[in-house]
Amino acid sequence: MKRIRKNAFGFFRMMAVCLLLAACTDEDDFRRVEEGLPISLRFSLTTPAPNEVTTRATDQQETKVEKLALFFYKTENDKPLVYQVPDVGTPAETTSTNYLYNIEVPESAGLTSGEWYLYAVANWDKGFWDKDMSIEGLAQMTKSEMDNYCIQKKYKTLDITETSILLTGKYGTSDGRVTLERTESNEGVNELQERIHLRRSIAKIIFNFKNGTGVTFTPETYDLYNYCRTSTLMERDGWTGGNLTDPGTLEWKGVNNDDNFTEGTDRPILDGSFMFYMPENVQKAKQSLTNKAMREKRDENNYDNFTYAPERGTYVVVHGKYEGPGEKSGETVAADVKYTIFLGDFSDKGSADNFTVRRNTKYTFNVTVNGVKNIIIEAKAEGEKQPNAEGDVIMADKENTVLLDAHFENRILKVKKSAVQNLTKYALQLKTPKSDVIDPDGTQNLSNEDIDWVHFGRPETYNTYKPYPENGSGLMTLQELLEAFKNGTYETKFVVSGDYVYIQAYVDEYYYTDLSLTKFINASNRVMTLASGTAVSPDKHSSYTNTPIFSIQQRSIKSMFNLSTNNPFGLETVEEQTKSFLNSSSSTSSVNDNGNGTDRNDGYANFKADIVNTRWDDYIDFVNNKMKPAYDYGLYQGLLRNRDENGNGIIDEGEIKWYLPAINQHQAIWAGVHALIQEARLTSGENYFTSTNGTYRTYWAKEGAFGAYKSGNEAEEFVRCIRSLSNATGETTRISDYDSNTRIITVSGLGDNAIRPSGSQTGEYLAHNQGAIENKLPEAFQVAEKNLTYSAPAKPGDDYVPEVTITKQTGNRTGNWLNYTYTVDVELSITRETGKKYYYATTETGKRTEITGNTLTGMQVTYKSPTYTDLYIFADNGNYVRIRTNTNRNPTASASSVVIDSNKPSSATVQSTFTREEIMTLDLCKNYSEEADGSDKGEWRIPNQRELMLMLTHISGLSDYTSARTYYDGKSSYDGMYYIQAGNPQFITTAVESHEFVIRPVRDAKPQSSTSTGYDSAFGNGGSIIK
Repeated sequence: MKRIRKNAFGFFRMMAVCLLLAACTDEDDFRRVEEGLPISLRFSLTTPAPNEVTTRATDQQETKVEKLALFFYKTENDKPLVYQVPDVGTPAETTSTNYLYNIEVPESAGLTSGEWYLYAVANWDKGFWDKDMSIEGLAQMTKSEMDNYCIQKKYKTLDITETSILLTGKYGTSDGRVTLERTESNEGVNELQERIHLRRSIAKIIFNFKNGTGVTFTPETYDLYNYCRTSTLMERDGWTGGNLTDPGTLEWKGVNNDDNFTEGTDRPILDGSFMFYMPENVQKAKQSLTNKAMREKRDENNYDNFTYAPERGTYVVVHGKYEGPGEKSGETVAADVKYTIFLGDFSDKGSADNFTVRRNTKYTFNVTVNGVKNIIIEAKAEGEKQPNAEGDVIMADKENTVLLDAHFENRILKVKKSAVQNLTKYALQLKTPKSDVIDPDGTQNLSNEDIDWVHFGRPETYNTYKPYPENGSGLMTLQELLEAFKNGTYETKFVVSGDYVYIQAYVDEYYYTDLSLTKFINASNRVMTLASGTAVSPDKHSSYTNTPIFSIQQRSIKSMFNLSTNNPFGLETVEEQTKSFLNSSSSTSSVNDNGNGTDRNDGYANFKADIVNTRWDDYIDFVNNKMKPAYDYGLYQGLLRNRDENGNGIIDEGEIKWYLPAINQHQAIWAGVHALIQEARLTSGENYFTSTNGTYRTYWAKEGAFGAYKSGNEAEEFVRCIRSLSNATGETTRISDYDSNTRIITVSGLGDNAIRPSGSQTGEYLAHNQGAIENKLPEAFQVAEKNLTYSAPAKPGDDYVPEVTITKQTGNRTGNWLNYTYTVDVELSITRETGKKYYYATTETGKRTEITGNTLTGMQVTYKSPTYTDLYIFADNGNYVRIRTNTNRNPTASASSVVIDSNKPSSATVQSTFTREEIMTLDLCKNYSEEADGSDKGEWRIPNQRELMLMLTHISGLSDYTSARTYYDGKSSYDGMYYIQAGNPQFITTAVESHEFVIRPVRDAKPQSSTSTGYDSAFGNGGSIIK
């Protein structure tokens, strides 16, 4: 049967590209044919491939057709004839803009001649949408119902980790009408000339941030508001505008319930860009707008309302740090800023009042940050030129501005004497989880404000420190410091040298015992800034401090945990020491790895075993605020993050808040890294210390694996300390639980930004590296009861064997009857197939000689009775036929040889071990099933690296060389594949070994009950732009 070609338009519509316009036709435009005759169909279908690759997702993922169902409707009110294509196959053609598939519909599908509407739905069972949507359900709808049918996302995920996405389309460029006929000439085979153009059911949103001249802008997190979770299944007509992104008369349409718009916050931004997918959202401006800079303008009397933007318009807010030019030439400022942008097409071919996001469109927002001048202008109340930009700007002064980490800190502030002498007027900015004060004239009462996290005292000298006094006695609060400046007593309270006053600031750890963890973990920096002058914008959302006296800024504790767990932990944001040895400068392993801690889960217990009940001044040089040379090593550096709070000189158990993580706590950081901002990730180097002695001493942070302590130069590693958040001295919550009866691992400890919802993944991940979104953990997953065995279908041509006819043979026999020698001359005829080559040999493994013609003559076989010498005729696929000659004692021309066997393979081969390339490229688990009815086929997959890590943590007896579908990007291609290495204990490695691997499949599962956690449904994504 001939094939029908149908073409589905491929990648996301680029905003700068002109698109196909939909033609309108009337019902009468159908060409009248004799109806009801059986016919078959051939056509082409296309899905687009991207013109550029700037994001994680691959062309194949966004373009591939894995499943295809065709819907043929007679009228608006008829239910369809449905044909599910049994095997879409691979694309017949691929270009930079299209994937082309050839599709056939046989007569057996029941299709008849006449006029039809032809619709297509592909990849309907994927988890980004509601994977429970079924072809059976769609088959019960009329065409009119199908046109108006709305779908809704079931899971609150913004990324795509599956191998394909939902696509829909219609035949041709209009409404899907097609005339099918049976004539004498076509014998019922209809070759369609137009194509089905499939469209993605979602839009792709990309933000890229760049620095202008002299600017360093670090985007850290973003929030997403009014994320639309629903749309029509089929694309609607009526789009206008230069990019066909203007909805014209179309209105928003979707499932109308309380869950059709959601929002979320604090999604980390990595490497200056982020991307997410969203369904179509048709939204229109409240009033006409021509100035693009005013898209984000807020109402003067109500900050929460936007003047022009629609109430359900999708917008993003990006938070970040700015350093660079200020208002005046040569001026340098630092700022915490946020930028807001509504999505839509306001490109040159779009319009200022376009707030709509159209499906199958890629929106790229290239954000160049050139400065904060407009924020300064707004703060000075000189007019609002850029409504989407807000922040707190401080004139940079490195001598009196300090940025600290979340643990206990000591700093000497160098303050200009002229700025504080007889201080009567000042400005104060105080931003903490408890206080949000911008006091431009120093009149606000601070008695009820959050100022007790910093105390002030006299240093030893202008550049040396004093230890924390017993219970903080003699130290000043901010109010007392201000009073000393006013009355001039500061000269006796602090060190005065030349034109400067030197003040020691004792900064508490960023921790509150009277607030819930969610109020101060992963929070904004807390700030205490004293200045001679600060300007504040009328809406109180921007400020400008141009004459700071001092500014203390402290990072919050960062955590990837669900903060409702029993005892989560958090970590400091940066490393404060360079690489070091563990506890000695010796390079011998026996000396360097002699800590007392052996616990794999409790770093506090390990640290306590080495430190508690010794003296603080054994380790710390308090005068210089650093470790003593004999202890400036990884095992002890955590002490500088803590404080002798009662001043008795003894390291008491309750005084250890910050400590070196145990190996499993390091693995928890790795498991939840997607919830951490880029600055907080362990990226300073390859290796970090753990507090667990022995084989677990080194954590390979970039690789997400562990190993023994090294010797020599390899022994120098980094230190990142953590803190228990609910019970400072107790073991922290483990991130996962395992039910051995159901074989379900529930990720019970990590927050929602660190994991993806269970059920959002169906089938295989794309092959991916360790940092990809595919390497996230699901809420829960089930581990297969056994390793995978795979029945590999025969490849095209695998079953071909040569077709050989014996046309002639003659022979003779010599010797006596006990030892005859037979000589047989054989002539063969070979039925050749175009393009194939043929060979002969006298053994299966012997040398093969090519046969160049259609016959094989002059072949002589000699053998002695009772043995045989056979003749093998091979095809170029390796298959052969074997010929054995007649063994009569007196062979004659009439005696015939026979074909006795061949090595034609069966339809499938079964394998239980796999190569790296097979694991990374094939859909090996698609037929694995544990349900009696096979209903779970297509759900199973090869685990990612983090799933394999938890499997090894919970399950004993996993096979050596059990693999993941994740590879380490520090090695060449798939050579860096993660797998379980043989050893005692087993561990996960990426070592390049010549070996075949096994697979233990997994699939998403419903989370099991856990005593350690609950889950909330928050999620986030977003960003913004500066024009």
